[in-house]
Amino acid sequence: MTIDYEQLKHLVQEAMFTGGGINEPSAPEDVPHRMPAADVTAVEGDERMNELYYMALDAREATERLIEKLDDPIFDDPYSDAFIATSALRRVLNRLEEDGAKPAPEDRVVSPPAWMQKYNAAGLDGAGGGASTAAAAVSGIPGPPLQLEEEAEEDTTGLAGAEERAKKTGTGRQTKTSQVSAIRGAAKDISQGKELVNVDDKERQMITQLDSIFKTVADAEGVDLSVYRNEIKTFLQKIIRQATAQAGRT
Repeated sequence: MTIDYEQLKHLVQEAMFTGGGINEPSAPEDVPHRMPAADVTAVEGDERMNELYYMALDAREATERLIEKLDDPIFDDPYSDAFIATSALRRVLNRLEEDGAKPAPEDRVVSPPAWMQKYNAAGLDGAGGGASTAAAAVSGIPGPPLQLEEEAEEDTTGLAGAEERAKKTGTGRQTKTSQVSAIRGAAKDISQGKELVNVDDKERQMITQLDSIFKTVADAEGVDLSVYRNEIKTFLQKIIRQATAQAGRT
């Protein structure tokens, strides 16, 4: 018996592609295929930070268009200034994300700082923690909140630690979420007797009053508490030194 391979080929094709064959599409014809993942991600994050992010995004896109127009030897200086501007706006976008902005994935037009990149050697999960500090110094991008090896043993307790913290008054940044977390942690430590063990009720009242005063000044419209950074630092260092002398006499 001879096999007609051409006829067999046609039979196989007919079985596969017609009448519900294994290669026939399961959905009705002319109906677009759409999965839930194709839906636009709902906007999350802090509303004000999102608004500022998209303002900065518009500014960066406009700067990019300007750079394209200035790409001519006669515009060397304006081109250089525009390039610096777009680099600065890239850092603005990253910092707004750090402060709570959560843009849609398609609106993230710049890579995050190296220390936020999970699989980067300079990232928090990588092995290049030390390298990230050096990279941040060169690039101008804020590095990870990690201490250098020689700073790891810095004493942050007692009056000596308080003086070191006073020197850094006004530096760094803190998001609303991390501030709330820190306040909750401090309240828990006080209630459990881990903090403010050697203070009396009068001192507790003074601490509460000072905290309330700083919050009121910082929250006043048009006031930037960081403007008074040097005055506050000087005041704190003076109090700490006098307290250190008093503790020594005691």
